[in-house]
This record gives sequence, structure tokens and C-alpha cells, in this order.
Amino acid sequence: MRLGDLPLGLLVLALGVAVWLGAQQFPTMAYFRYGPGFFPGLIGILLAACGLVLVLQGLVAGGRARWFEAAPWTRTPRHLVDLALVAGAVVAYALLADRLGFLPTAFLLLWILIGRLWGRPWAAAPIAALATLLVHQAFAELLLVPLPWGLLEPVSGSLSWR
Repeated sequence: MRLGDLPLGLLVLALGVAVWLGAQQFPTMAYFRYGPGFFPGLIGILLAACGLVLVLQGLVAGGRARWFEAAPWTRTPRHLVDLALVAGAVVAYALLADRLGFLPTAFLLLWILIGRLWGRPWAAAPIAALATLLVHQAFAELLLVPLPWGLLEPVSGSLSWR
């Protein structure tokens, strides 16, 4: 899939303006010329500048360039199903993680995705289990991100490494 310079530039320009406007809402700090919104605002300005360059390139190209061009893989039903499965896994995680918990939800979704994309569902199970445990340890134990326990709440104390 390829977006032309003009539509991509418009998207990047809009994103840059949105980031800059969002950074303006950050509080200012007393006795400082810049505050917590300085770097996000700078990134927004740079994004908008890059978007503007793309828009200008798209306008110079005129009507010769296409706005959107689909990649050859989008004509294959199997690849479209794979794409839908990945997007569906994100939605399924959002809907199921609080009820089931991170560990069972991530394991099931990874097992399904790796099994489908790799073509070996039973060989994907240990990989999904190891990946789930590594991600859980990285986020819950190292980065201290509270992940939902869901069904495993009663045994959550014994599963923590701390």
C-alpha cells in the first residue's frame, strides 16, 4: 500500500498541528522559559514542516501521482484474512484483558496469531507462552505497569517475582 505525497503530507501536517496544539495545553513552570510542552511542541512543529514539504511535493507532481495505490498482497484473500486477524486481536485484547487477565488473553491471542501466520499451531504454543511471560515480566516487574490479572487474581501474589 502506498499513499501519494499529497494525502500523506496532509495527514502528517494534521498530526503535527494536533501534537503542537496538544503541547500548548501542558502547564507552564514558574521561572522557566520552557516547560513540559516544549519538546512535544517542537516535535509537532517538525512534523508539520515535514507534512508541508510532502504537500508541496504532491502539488508540484500535480494530477500525475495517485493518491492511493494498493500493494499486490492486498489482492490475496489469505493476506486480507491475516490482516483482519491482527486487527481483531487488538480489539479482542481490549475487550477481554480485564475479564480474563493479561496472561491468558495474551497467550491465546499470540497462539492464534503465531499459529496462523507461521502455519504450525502446536509449535506456536510454547513460543506464545514464552513471549507472554517475557512481556509480562518486562511490563509488570521491570516497568511497573499494572497489567490486569482477571481470572488469575486469586493467585496473583504467588505469580509475582517480587
